[in-house]
Amino acid sequence: MTKQELEQAIENGESVWYVYEDDLRKIELTKYIQFNQFGFTNSNDTWRELYSYDKTFATKQQAEHYLHHANITRTETLPFLTWEEFLEEKEIKFNSKKSEYLMIYLAGNITIYQCYYDDNGLKLQLRIFDEEATEENFYKAYDECVRLFKGG
Repeated sequence: MTKQELEQAIENGESVWYVYEDDLRKIELTKYIQFNQFGFTNSNDTWRELYSYDKTFATKQQAEHYLHHANITRTETLPFLTWEEFLEEKEIKFNSKKSEYLMIYLAGNITIYQCYYDDNGLKLQLRIFDEEATEENFYKAYDECVRLFKGG
């Protein structure tokens, strides 16, 4: 909520919801709130805790939505294969740091494709590496995959 929204809520005698760590708190607003650039304190609170604007919500539903859906992270790892495993699997698929879908294939040559879809939904593949299927070239291709995975 913004300072202006909180001021309006105070005038209307409303309460607000605050997300504190993994919990929700209902705050009964009073006319004795002190504002600053980061948040506010409610003078009736014994702890005089600073409530930040970005974790304060007009409704419980909004606060619960923030509590359960904000700051969700995802950890991705690049699949690791040795040369021998790559000869058996014949492919590695992953997303780059820029969310590009990439594939390294063994089909005659070792080939890395960057895959995307055009405006008509057709899958297009841009070949960005294509070398003879040798162990040395596999490690070169894998180095390129690591670079792309990290966002290089």
